[in-house]
Amino acid sequence: MFTRKIGKLLRGNATPFQIISATVLGGLLGSLPGLSQGPLLFLTLLFLLIVLNANLFLAGITLILVKLISLILLPLYFQIGVSLLEGPLGNLVAGLVNAPFTAWFGLEYYVMLPSLIVGGLLGFFLGLWLSRAIKRFRSKMAQLETGSEKYQAYTAKPWVKFPAWVLLGGLKGKKSWSELNEAKRGLPVRPLGIILMVSLVILIVVGLKFMDTTIITTVVRNNLEKANGATVDVEGVEIQPGQNRVILSGLAMADPENLQTNRFAANEVIADVSGMNLLAKKVVVDFLEVVEPRVGTARKIPGRRTVEVEKPVREEEKPREEGEVNIEDYLGQASAWKERLATIKRVYERIAPYMEKEEGETEAAEEEGLSWRDRLAQQAREKGYARVKS
Repeated sequence: MFTRKIGKLLRGNATPFQIISATVLGGLLGSLPGLSQGPLLFLTLLFLLIVLNANLFLAGITLILVKLISLILLPLYFQIGVSLLEGPLGNLVAGLVNAPFTAWFGLEYYVMLPSLIVGGLLGFFLGLWLSRAIKRFRSKMAQLETGSEKYQAYTAKPWVKFPAWVLLGGLKGKKSWSELNEAKRGLPVRPLGIILMVSLVILIVVGLKFMDTTIITTVVRNNLEKANGATVDVEGVEIQPGQNRVILSGLAMADPENLQTNRFAANEVIADVSGMNLLAKKVVVDFLEVVEPRVGTARKIPGRRTVEVEKPVREEEKPREEGEVNIEDYLGQASAWKERLATIKRVYERIAPYMEKEEGETEAAEEEGLSWRDRLAQQAREKGYARVKS
């Protein structure tokens, strides 16, 4: 019952640290615009809430209050965020956006930073006010408990004790109000929370170590097929976390224009990926080795298209004036090179939607003659304030 939770908070051993840490963490969690915007930030705050000896009831109440305030103030957060990220402080924020670990906090979203600042401040001042109010309440109750015979006689009556027990769990607990008011700080961390998080980390590490490679191989194959536009065969994918190494074995990428052949094939592709850059939300390959690469080899089983491929439009040959030369005069295989360049262009166009830059929206806005702020406003209307990023 809600009122019993309040009674437990008043009669319990809640210290100022437990109260303020709960309201600050609850305020920060409630200020998050969504899980997809800052997944690592959400997990970090959740980890702190479990490990720190914060009052979970207060954290939940603060989360709900701040979430309601954030939904109301979202347009204001958006305007403040634009000024922060695109203004004089833009370089400072960009450093955090591109730094390891914080790159996954979603600070590139315009509403994120203002929302976190307001949520954290609201949580801090709420916790400060509550801790002082609880201390004053306990002091008053301690005075009544020891210096007022009328109060003691009144609270001893059954018709007072019973509703107090139903609503608040009782007027006092195992300790007197004086003892509660003089309670020590206590442990800053929750031993059970530490045990829980350590156990969870061990389970994740063991799970990753013994995870069926079929799952990883399927994920890699599906993403390669999206980029290639046709069937991609991958016999296996091995991940070596200690060396930040990924090994693809038995790679064969079907040619979308000729499904009987492979655009590219190799026995193994070995890539060393920078771990620090992954923390910075970037993929940087430090070392790449391709074992027995092959191009244009015949496939045993014809592939299938995963993306519709448009045939390249050939330009009509224009009559050349006397003495005019073009690339065909110098390259005997010019038509083949044109086909290859057209293929590269089509692959890029399929990869482009997964990139950060939203070229289609920018070009459409430029054609309409919209200013930069007008384009931001248009994106906010179409996607919502929480999904627009710098």
